[in-house]
Amino acid sequence: MLLKPYQKKIKGDSVNLLIPNTNIISKTDTKYIDNWITILETYITRVINYDNIEKELLEIKVKKEVLEKITNPALGVEKLYFRELHFFLDYYNDLLTRDFQIIKNIFYSKYWKIGIAYSKYEDKQLQYSLYPISYFNNDIQIKEIDQSKMNAQMNFLNSVGHYTDNPIKKNPLEYAYKYKRLKKNS
Repeated sequence: MLLKPYQKKIKGDSVNLLIPNTNIISKTDTKYIDNWITILETYITRVINYDNIEKELLEIKVKKEVLEKITNPALGVEKLYFRELHFFLDYYNDLLTRDFQIIKNIFYSKYWKIGIAYSKYEDKQLQYSLYPISYFNNDIQIKEIDQSKMNAQMNFLNSVGHYTDNPIKKNPLEYAYKYKRLKKNS
């Protein structure tokens, strides 16, 4: 019962509750309006696009299961470029948490972070797929995929390939932002 902790304070038909200063609505502080707009936008998006969202959520789950079968965790492996991959993932996950929170709330609400499974990581080449990591699964953020397995599943896994440059190596922050904007608009 929601009011159980306040039962002792109930006097007849009323109860006095202390409201934290951060939750007070006033004429001078209108931050609450932005919070309500965000809640409403999320709700509207979920209701209007329910069928599409449900379909995409199922697709994310199926793709993640396929990816788990063909990847090898890079656990204990040391490579200098893991630093670049970690920077990219930090930036990308931060963008999901802050600037693109509605996407996280709708599509990745059951997921802690996004990880990367790559088959090529060189100065001029990059091929990878991003995958969600569940709150309920102890998983790692960087996995390696055999190139032939990646090629066989490329379209299904939404594999991304760069063959003239490696944008994560060049500028992981800028690429995380560009990638997030591309995904939001697609």
